[in-house]
Amino acid sequence: MRIISGSQCDPDASHHGLLATLNQKAAFGVVTLDNVGALIAEFGIDAAHLVMEEFARRCRVFLRDSDALIEFSDSRVYLVLSDLNDANHLLLAALKLERLFDWPFEDENYSLPLDVHVGWVHCFASEFVMEENKVIILRQAEQARQQALALGTSYEIKSSDQQSHTAVEPRLNDAALANLDTQDISLDYQAKYRLSDGILAGAEAQVCWRREGILIPQAEFMPLLSANALWQVTQHCLRTVVRDSLEFASETCISLQIDASCINATLINLIQEELILWNVPANRIMIELSDWVSGRETGETLHSLNRLRELGIKISISNFGGIDTSIQSICELSLDQIKLDQSLIHNLAEDTANQKLCQSLIELCHKFSTPVLAAGIENGESVSWLIDAGCDLGEGFYLGAPMNKERFAVLLH
Repeated sequence: MRIISGSQCDPDASHHGLLATLNQKAAFGVVTLDNVGALIAEFGIDAAHLVMEEFARRCRVFLRDSDALIEFSDSRVYLVLSDLNDANHLLLAALKLERLFDWPFEDENYSLPLDVHVGWVHCFASEFVMEENKVIILRQAEQARQQALALGTSYEIKSSDQQSHTAVEPRLNDAALANLDTQDISLDYQAKYRLSDGILAGAEAQVCWRREGILIPQAEFMPLLSANALWQVTQHCLRTVVRDSLEFASETCISLQIDASCINATLINLIQEELILWNVPANRIMIELSDWVSGRETGETLHSLNRLRELGIKISISNFGGIDTSIQSICELSLDQIKLDQSLIHNLAEDTANQKLCQSLIELCHKFSTPVLAAGIENGESVSWLIDAGCDLGEGFYLGAPMNKERFAVLLH
């Protein structure tokens, strides 16, 4: 991650310049290029690289001398705008950035669209300088970006004072978790791509909880749920995944993370009933075990997994290579897929230790004829390395952000 000033001078100069006048009006923006995966599938990775370079170039063209661009990945940047007069000044800036992406990238070989969405937050520099507020503003900007994505608009603008900080940062206390309503649970779909040729190979259903206007990812609330609440959410998500599958292409397989404690006879009956009700083939559903630890699971859990496999349901485990990894799980379970832990993929292109570990894990899984998915891919260098290492599948913001079922259905066609 690096900061680029509008004048291309000392990176820190622009950033500190923004914070120098704390009563100054400012704005923070999250900008994403959301069709990288589709471009790879249709035109190849070289064409996608050209579009990402053009994406970065146009974002830099947008900057004034007093602004800053923070590069997070090849398809995601953060913009910090300083010295704004009022909300209308930000609106004009948003429209200017929108116009910069109105036309496709073109050269003698390609005419490639740039599908860009932006979430803006209007704030004061004094808010941005406080560390605890940075998290809140970033979350608001990401929420605005997701709204733009869902609505099919190029940008959405929020004001930092639209909600109090206590509302923006909802407390996940026992009372809130106990009163969780499955009507507030939604699913987004993270596309998976075959790395060797960029072909779309399915998706992972990602669970989100909309609480007090904020989208809370599953990693932040699912581990805190009581056994009963976890089961209620699991049932709701399974039903949703099976039903949504009807809107996707017939060969598309959707995976859903499920806690191992929920793998039982009742779950099997639920899946059977839903598949029959909606006439969905079993091989279009993959159960991804989110916390499998060999030796801890009971014989009943293993028996239930075997029953699911007999039905035709695919089985995967996530976080492979993380702290709780058990190599024995490859032997215990006839897996259809293994997902490498995201911590291994972050900075993969520069981290030689992670490269050696990933290479060993990929080779081990292939000895058991198990495909490997790399999650959390953030840049093209990681994709190139993973292809050379023989990794089968990939997902992450570099290849495309999670999207609602309507946008994912369009992507499939």
